[in-house]
Amino acid sequence: MKLFPRIYLLIITTLLGSFLIIRVEDIFTGKVSLVDTLVCTVFIALVLLPVFKEVTLGGVTLKSKIEAMVQSEVGKAQLEALQLSSQRDLLMMPIWEKENSSIPSNFSSEKVELVEQKVSELEGLWLNSSPEEKVHYGLALRELYWEYLKAARHHWASSEDFQQVWRRVEKGFASLGNVNHVPSR
Repeated sequence: MKLFPRIYLLIITTLLGSFLIIRVEDIFTGKVSLVDTLVCTVFIALVLLPVFKEVTLGGVTLKSKIEAMVQSEVGKAQLEALQLSSQRDLLMMPIWEKENSSIPSNFSSEKVELVEQKVSELEGLWLNSSPEEKVHYGLALRELYWEYLKAARHHWASSEDFQQVWRRVEKGFASLGNVNHVPSR
């Protein structure tokens, strides 16, 4: 819950509670008015709001922090899934290299440069993003890393330029999933 709604909820609850304290003598002596009943009901609903997912009073539904907690847990699960994918990617890299081994061809170096530029941009976005955005940028970056490896492999075969790309992607996969990984090269 953001700060303003919390303060607002606190103020309303305090005012209603103060009203009930002022009226407590009349309430216990049986001089209860309709306003006392309404204020007491709303006060109890506001006090119980953090405990229940939602409280409904006369058709008005008050929702609590449950939605934020669910979103937080979903975000954690997505980050965990990204970590598992990164671990798998690191294991797949040597297999991928063998499957895509080739002799340097007339492949355009412009494509490699373009993919490298996009990788750099996306890495920056991923590093500076919120946890909710990090998952989405991370998944996109993961796909781009594979395209970068493929373009570099096709253009440079096993040269030192390709090895540098390999190391960068390997480090990137480990970083995406927050995986402790010893570089293979």
